[in-house]
Amino acid sequence: MGGLYGILHLSSVQTWIIKKATNSLSKQLNTRVSIDKVDFSFFYKLEFQHLLIEDQQKDTLLYAGAARVDLNDWFFAKDKIILKYVGLEDAVINAKRSEAVWNYQFILDFLDKNPSNQKKSNQIQLDLKELQLKNIKLNYIDRWIGRDMIAGIQLLNASFKKADINQLSFEIEKIKLSNPSFAQRDYDGKRPADYKKQTSKNSSPIAEQNQPSFQLSIKKVILENGLYQNDRTTKRAPYHDQFDGFHFQFNSIDGELTNVTFKDDKLNAKVKLSGKEINGLSIHKIEADMNFTPRLMEFNNLDLITNHSHIRDYYAMNYQSFNEDMIDFITNVKIESRFRNSIVSSDDIAIFAPELKDWNKTFDVEGEMNGTINNFEARKLKIKTGSSYVNGDLKIRGIPDIDSMYITFNTSGSQSNLKELTPIV
Repeated sequence: MGGLYGILHLSSVQTWIIKKATNSLSKQLNTRVSIDKVDFSFFYKLEFQHLLIEDQQKDTLLYAGAARVDLNDWFFAKDKIILKYVGLEDAVINAKRSEAVWNYQFILDFLDKNPSNQKKSNQIQLDLKELQLKNIKLNYIDRWIGRDMIAGIQLLNASFKKADINQLSFEIEKIKLSNPSFAQRDYDGKRPADYKKQTSKNSSPIAEQNQPSFQLSIKKVILENGLYQNDRTTKRAPYHDQFDGFHFQFNSIDGELTNVTFKDDKLNAKVKLSGKEINGLSIHKIEADMNFTPRLMEFNNLDLITNHSHIRDYYAMNYQSFNEDMIDFITNVKIESRFRNSIVSSDDIAIFAPELKDWNKTFDVEGEMNGTINNFEARKLKIKTGSSYVNGDLKIRGIPDIDSMYITFNTSGSQSNLKELTPIV
């Protein structure tokens, strides 16, 4: 018995066994599944190199260069496995579709045909203490809808206080992200306009109700040198002399999020970030209490410092669908904002409206704004530059069509200095 135990500890024997298993799995999935090397110390450690899973079109679905899992002494604690350390390096996930079905659907179908495996795993409690990811990339290519999302991370370190994997409940002390990136590109997909999504025969409303809801709390998240890019296909070329809402990219994103919670599709966090947009907008600091839901993005106690402006107090965006309405931001997103003790520079506005680049003015602003960009009103408005000022209520309709734009302003007091206002008028 001891000889068998010793043989099973040999990496070459373990690799041979795993290759037999992956060959069997390849036949069942009708695709290629392979692992080059395995090293497993019973109940303590698992390492493997070069895991490859192809989709049924023989393209790479998952590749992982190396992975390591350190366990607790499972032999003496059979009801609970503690994953003391999970590490993954040089991994790529390629999820894609050109029609209604994703390239990984065959794996979900296979698991659905073998529910006994899932039931057994749920009888064992899983906990996680430390997670490390190096050089990870996710390619989410959706030619059916017309949206590609590419996410990557050079290094992620996470320390868990609690990780109940079965109940999808996680408490994390700290996450540090080095060189994270996210890029989204929207374009016209292949899905017909009259297409109606078919309900899966295997879906069960009762089963979905019994699934635990995802819960997450993170004490601190540190971001270093992040990148966020958003691009949408347009007939025109991207602008390079002003901010382009259809083609923009923020680089050098640094900062931290604290007291992060996510539950019932609601994300709350205290944010403090900085970053630079490629066409000139520089966010020296944005600090706020953020609330993010499927219908609302809200910033309380806002403190925003840009190249030449300083905006304070409150800003919120209301929408029906974040992804869809952000595409038509001017007409579909309702803005609510309060400005208190704020300073707005025409140089910063000129990044969005180049026609203002020669104003060279700084405005003290207070007031409240409500509505969409193309149909909004500002109340209790106070704008001051130099010795000139204007107070009142403002309504603007028709932006960005200047020819049909309608402006109503009810002033409660004003004073003007012709010399100060000459560059504007």
